[in-house]
Amino acid sequence: DIPAALSVKDAMGNGLVISLGPDWSMGGSVNMLDEMRFAAKWDDDHFGNLLTSKDILRMATINGAKVVSYDDRIGQLKAGYMADLFVVPGSL
Repeated sequence: DIPAALSVKDAMGNGLVISLGPDWSMGGSVNMLDEMRFAAKWDDDHFGNLLTSKDILRMATINGAKVVSYDDRIGQLKAGYMADLFVVPGSL
């Protein structure tokens, strides 16, 4: 069997789009922030910190839009695109 980390690394290296959503069976999170936190921890614990914060953000935004073929209207902050926004205090 090919280790999952190798599969993710190979997929990313070959330009495949990897997305993340709140219905991912491994996490079962109730919202995207939870799912992103779970993915980051899973990455740290199982993939040796292969994914950057930017990778996880892209997986949850533009990549998710790409895999459902809506990247022409959602997935990024851009004029004419639909968006749900939230504001958090502090810096990331």
